[in-house]
Amino acid sequence: VDNHIENSDSELENQNHQQYSCLQCEKSFTTLSGLKQHMHIHSSIKPYQCEVCLKSYTQFSNLCRHKRMHVNCRTKVKCKFCGQIFSNSTTLNKHQ
Repeated sequence: VDNHIENSDSELENQNHQQYSCLQCEKSFTTLSGLKQHMHIHSSIKPYQCEVCLKSYTQFSNLCRHKRMHVNCRTKVKCKFCGQIFSNSTTLNKHQ
């Protein structure tokens, strides 16, 4: 009897939590904001852009993971002709 009561309580608890489901892939979320963020995956909207290389992402967490790649690229490069300093070799090459 105790086991039945525990199961009934947990079933009621789950029913009280509203779920927001994606209509395209049926993934569900506990918050509407979570669903809205997820919906970027199904569209061409990529609102999160890396300021170093300008690559764009659908989710902020993916941008954060990508930005860790640039940690080793933070060494500044100097133009041997004029001495101007650049954040990376790509911008230096464009300058020259």
